This record gives sequence, structure tokens and C-alpha cells, in this order.
Amino acid sequence: MKLITTAAILLLASTQLFAQQTFKAQSISIFKDGNSFVQKKGTVQTENGIFKLKGKDIPLALYGTFWVHTPTQKIGSVLSYMDTIHAQVPRNVQNMFDIIESCKGKNVKLKIGTELVEGNVVDIIKQNIDQAIPNPLNPFETSIQTILSSCIVHLLLKDGGNRYLNGSTITEITSLEALKSNLFTKERTPTPCLDIEFDNKNATQELDVMYLQKGLTWMPFYNLVIGDKGKAHLELRSEVVNEADDIKDCNLNFVIGAPNFKYATTLSGLVQFLNANRQSYFDQSFNSSNIFSNGNAQVYGAMSGNNFNSGIDGANFANNLTGDNVQDLYFYNLKNVSLKKGQRAHYEVFQTDINYEHLYECDLTANSEQQNYYNYFAFDPNLANKVMHSIRIFNNTSNPFTTAPVLVTQDRSGTVFPICQDNIKYTPKKGNSCINITNTPEIQVSHSEKEQKRVANFKQWNGYYYDNITIEAKIKVKNYKNETVKMSLHRTVWGDMKTCEVEWNVLKGSPYQNYLHLNNDVVWTFEVKPGEEKEVNYTYDYYYRR
Repeated sequence: MKLITTAAILLLASTQLFAQQTFKAQSISIFKDGNSFVQKKGTVQTENGIFKLKGKDIPLALYGTFWVHTPTQKIGSVLSYMDTIHAQVPRNVQNMFDIIESCKGKNVKLKIGTELVEGNVVDIIKQNIDQAIPNPLNPFETSIQTILSSCIVHLLLKDGGNRYLNGSTITEITSLEALKSNLFTKERTPTPCLDIEFDNKNATQELDVMYLQKGLTWMPFYNLVIGDKGKAHLELRSEVVNEADDIKDCNLNFVIGAPNFKYATTLSGLVQFLNANRQSYFDQSFNSSNIFSNGNAQVYGAMSGNNFNSGIDGANFANNLTGDNVQDLYFYNLKNVSLKKGQRAHYEVFQTDINYEHLYECDLTANSEQQNYYNYFAFDPNLANKVMHSIRIFNNTSNPFTTAPVLVTQDRSGTVFPICQDNIKYTPKKGNSCINITNTPEIQVSHSEKEQKRVANFKQWNGYYYDNITIEAKIKVKNYKNETVKMSLHRTVWGDMKTCEVEWNVLKGSPYQNYLHLNNDVVWTFEVKPGEEKEVNYTYDYYYRR
């Protein structure tokens, strides 16, 4: 009994001491793949030169990323292990013994046989109660009758006398006051511990800890308000999901770029045994490494939970953050953020004015080995090519635009019109990217081609003869809008590009498998006036297997 009480007092004192320390997270860099890099600094109190972390205070650091430093001396060792501590564990009232315990300090009437005794329960003296409980994880494994026989109830009678009753003799309890509905049991609990040992034994030490963890992520999203004369306003906000730890007055860095943490895919061996269930949870919930990746436009699934909050401490929309360029990664810093575990929040990253232009895009069907070529143009109206109305935005800021969804709106005399939701792909400084709005029926594009001439058996390759066909192709663009539009036509062409009467941009690729010719990405960009029909004529050579 004495041993348990002393241990409980020491545990309480150490907990209070830890709460008073200034050691906490100073900076957290959050990536879009569910990883976050935490840097903790401060002054810690040690016992014989050892600073101890227990239970949930031990970080679930990923492999190869947990580092501890001190500015004044060396770290002797970092040791993790399971320890057994004595703790007060809450439990519900379950039996007669619990009811007797909850009567402490209450005025009650106790029935002992046929006798009724009235008084105030001063104390409950437990005689070797701990020896009567062989299993510390199940204190009631021993029969209740044995436990009751091991306790004495000290009752202060109304006349001032004292009476001591064996718990097993009490058959009925009457109380005029409400009793406690829950109690606490002293249990010996297995607890993970992590010791950081300093070379000297000073009671006060300066400590710097850094590690990569899962459970804290940010997801960017844009609002683009388009105006007149090619002017628009772009705003970027961050949706932060915290499933890691409480954050208090900490600087957050929202990271733009493609980080490479090659081996940080599992917990560090130092902490791996601490909480297998949490590790399994992280593996399932944050295994996607492409959340709004700058390499694609994949949208991460909706986060579950009902703790979304955009008005908690630190959440405000008065920021216009500047990104720090560090080795091809950009860090947007937000200061003094507080966010509890399980909470979500929106933060403004930046807003800026940008330039844009309307663009009408059409992807024409590529040619292929299976295509039949005729000596006439076949403009099939059933094979109309869709024209996409897009917006090309220009990044004239000092920072890149990260890949993220964008809501496009237009404000006309105070009424906001929703235009579309698409995505902005990664756009470097001084670069540009396109946002798709909708297909437009007011611009029609038709395309056809015919055989101009043929040289039979022009080449033999791999056991086959090939004809060399010169193809003449024609594109017709009709603008039914009442304004001039900028068109962008694209086609993948296998062959050797020859002539075109309209300026084109040809990007040559490499041969594919058995093809004798190159892969060409061809783009035409030009303007079409209202009501105008414009033709684009071009030729290319194609090797056709007989």
C-alpha cells in the first residue's frame, strides 16, 4: 500500500513538472501527402541527467527521421522500453464494494442483520486489499465477498461515537445524498517510455528534437474570380486536417513541391512497439502519396469526421504569405497557429491579381495503322470534334501555383455566378496553365484527310512491304459566336510532317514499336472572327503496311 501511494505521488509530480516545461513544437512543415516535419525546442527538466517521455508524449516518428540535439553538450543515449507504473484508472460502480466506497463522506443508514445504524462514513480501511487482488488488470477477479471481508467501514455516529463495521456484514445502504457514479482504481499499467540521457547531470537542459510523422496534412484549394479585360483575382486557401497531436502557438509551413522521403514509410524501430493500432490506422488513412500531387491533378477523397472548424484559434483570412524557396520546395509560413487533434481548419495562404485569356481548345483524333485512306475528303458530321472553352492563367507572381482544385466564379453587379470547378496544375513562376470551363456548341470543328499520292512498296522492313502515302488533311473551324475567339487545335500525327499554310508548332517524338515514322504533337493557334469559317490545310507522309 505504501509503495503504490508513493509511486502515484511521484507520477503526479512528474506529470505536473512536464506540463510546466517550455519544451514544445516550434515549427511544423506540412506536406500534401500526409507527412509533417516537426521541430521541438525548449528547456527540459531532467532527473539524474535523463529526460523522460511517457505514453502519448512519445512521437510516432517515421524511420530515419527522429533526431535529438542539444546546443551545449552531447546526447549520451536515447532509450525506449515498456515500464509498469501505478495509475488511477476510472471505472463505473459495479457492485456492493463500489457502493460502500462511493459513500465516503456521506450521511447514510446501514443495515447490519436486523440492526439499522445511521451516521457519516468517515473512512474505508482496506486491509491488505492489494494482496486480495491477484490480477492488476482485473481487480474484481477475486470474489466480492473476499474483498468486502478485507475492508472496515469507519462510521461517525450521530451521538458523536465511532463505530467500525466489517464490509461483509452490511446488507443494505440508504443515502439521502447522491452517490458517485464512477470511481478510480489504482492499477499497475504497462506504459511505453523514452529516455533521453545527457552527458552531464544538470537538472535543466536545452533540447532540440525533430522528426517526420503522419497524421497532419494540408489540402490546397483555389477561388478564381474572373473580371473584364483579362483581369482576375486568385485566392489560395489551405484545408488542414490534424489527426496527429495538439498544436499550440506553433508556426506552420505549407509546403509546395514534390518531397522525396524514400525510406520514411514505416515507424522508427525506436517507437514501433508503442502503438500498433495507430500505425495500422496511419497506413490505411494516409497511404496515398498523390494528394493533390504537383505531378497530377488527382483529388483526394473527402475527409471523414464532424470536427471541421474554420473559426478556431489561429484560423483567419488576413494572411498574404510569401513562400520561401528552399531547394525547389516552397514553404508558406503561418505564425502562431493552435489546432487540437481531431480538428480541421481553413487558412488563407495568399491572394493576388493575375492576368488571363479565353482559349477554345480542340483535340483531333490521331491517325493510326488501322486507318483507311481514300482519295477524297470525308467530312462526317456525326464525328464532330468537341471544343472546350478554357481559361489560360498567367503566373506573374514570385511563387509557383501548386496543383489544386479551383472554383471559378464571376461577379456581376454583386451577383456571383458559378462558372466551373476544375483544377490548376502546377504552374511555375512566369508560367501559364489552362482551366477547362465547358464544351461550347458555338464553335464547330471538322477534320478530314485524303490520299494525295502513293509510292507502292517504298520500303521493306521486318518482313513487310510499306507504301509511302502523302496525306493531305483539312481542318474547318466555324465561329458562331459574336466575338473573336482564340483557337488552339491539337493532333497527334504518326508520320513525317511536310507543309502547312497556317503556322504550326510541331514537337517531334520517337518511333513507337514497329512504326517507321515519328510521333508528332502538332498545335495550331490562331484567331477566328465572328461568323468566320477558317481552313487549315497541311500534308504529311505515312508508311502504310501492305
